[in-house]
Amino acid sequence: MKVQITGREKLVIRMAGKMNEASDLELIMVPQAASVEIDLIDLTFINSIGIRIFRDFARSIRTPELLFSYCPRIFIDQVNMVLDFIPRYSRIMSFYVPYYSEVSGEQKSVLFTRDEHFTIHEGELTLKPPLVLDSKAGEMEMDIVGERYFNFLKRF
Repeated sequence: MKVQITGREKLVIRMAGKMNEASDLELIMVPQAASVEIDLIDLTFINSIGIRIFRDFARSIRTPELLFSYCPRIFIDQVNMVLDFIPRYSRIMSFYVPYYSEVSGEQKSVLFTRDEHFTIHEGELTLKPPLVLDSKAGEMEMDIVGERYFNFLKRF
């Protein structure tokens, strides 16, 4: 796993590769900052040991604002299944939703961004999914069970 930290007032931690038993996240010293964003755009795999390592790493970050962006489906699945996977005060800013076309057989991962594709106001979730087209201009559908997949948004 590769980890890159940039910024001062707002730190951005970009993680790439596989999150597993070889991930040495406990060796990473995260400076204290007003805001920390964990960018997961290049995360490709996570197993049960990686879940534990990441959970402990996220809990060790001391910041008033812990944000997650570019969360792939493999990460969102863990947020939905493992109750304390990320700290309760975290906010998910963007995540990918899988889409599929019955006609063409094409698949796409579409980025949903807070305040553009979803909002949460007084505990109420509002989804504004984009129109996604396949290469033949056919409308694609979300390839998830919506109620289960979006469940994490009620908490984060």
